Amino acid sequence: MDSKFMNVITKYFSPPLIGTLFTTFLACASLALTPSANASLYTVTDLGTLGGGSLSTEHTSARGINNSGIVTGYSYNSSSESRAFSWSSSTGMQDLGTLGGSHSHGFAINTNGEVAGRAHTSGAQYEAFTWSSSNGIQSLGTLGGSSSTSYGINDSGDVVGVSDVSGVDRAFLWTSSGGMQELTSLGGSLRDAQANDINNSGQVVGTYETASGDMHAFLWTEADGMQDLGTLGGANSYAYGINDNGDIVGSSYVASDDVYSQPFLWTADGGMQSLGTLGGAKIGNTSVAYDINNSGDIVGESPVSSSISHAFLWTESSGIQDIGSISGYGDYDYSNNAAYAINDSGEIVGAYSTSGGPKRAFMLESTSVTPLPGTLGFLGIGIAVFFWGVRTRSSRSVPA
Repeated sequence: MDSKFMNVITKYFSPPLIGTLFTTFLACASLALTPSANASLYTVTDLGTLGGGSLSTEHTSARGINNSGIVTGYSYNSSSESRAFSWSSSTGMQDLGTLGGSHSHGFAINTNGEVAGRAHTSGAQYEAFTWSSSNGIQSLGTLGGSSSTSYGINDSGDVVGVSDVSGVDRAFLWTSSGGMQELTSLGGSLRDAQANDINNSGQVVGTYETASGDMHAFLWTEADGMQDLGTLGGANSYAYGINDNGDIVGSSYVASDDVYSQPFLWTADGGMQSLGTLGGAKIGNTSVAYDINNSGDIVGESPVSSSISHAFLWTESSGIQDIGSISGYGDYDYSNNAAYAINDSGEIVGAYSTSGGPKRAFMLESTSVTPLPGTLGFLGIGIAVFFWGVRTRSSRSVPA
């Protein structure tokens, strides 16, 4: 602090009076700068529908979000047809169409706004697709069977998913140069496998069926092929998301309770670690981590009772948190919901239940907690009181 200012203060004020004035200032400043208990850390946006939702089964769900805040998922139209959509704050929800049939679903979106999902053909079979604003919806074909679905897409436009071959589900990688190629499974050609996500290094995660019939999470790379990620001690595990650091999230059964799963984070250094749960009843419920951003923030769902699950956010600093609580959205119309994706800005998308109606898509946007206008007055009062004391005391103490 400036020495001349301190000389004035100490010359005209006794130490007890200085302490009283300064304490008053600090108290007022504290009231001004302390966030209100009702201040929300997020704003909640309902993304709307494509015109449907009159039936309880006509759900709308947001499944992917890129770093520009563009969202994909699916919603029902007025003809009770589910349609993949692209949503932005400027355009709202746009129908991405189909491959000639009635239904489509969007599951992932990359930085360029390209969407991956599945759509009905004219023969009412689902085929994996990509959609872009320039080329529209394009089929990726199959591995020779009747159907396929794409679940992940990276910024190079590489796509992963699942396609049936003679009644067996096979994981695939699709590239613009090589088309759709099967990812050789550790379980053999007669066991199911599914790829769920791909990062910008081309690492792929998913789930495959082991020779014993259990389901295990896997990591696939071009150099090393498919690697079993193990479990948390139980029989089954499932990998759903991977970030550009190679960190993987999903769910796994635990040794103590093989009918109940916990969300996990897998890293090359630490292996598979449980993220904990929201504390709900175990029987018949699962906790799942669906996505992880490049900061290591994770979203998913976990039970809070025997019949209700809530979306969660997990961070390294705060652990697992109920999104209903940290968003200020509470339990109102928020039972049985899930968070499916999070971008590098911390924006979260998913689906929540409505009372007696279909699920709705939501987006949570992180907001800065700022002092409320009323509390800013306390800061002004503190400053005014302090300097009023300075001026008053000074005018009474100046020597003649």
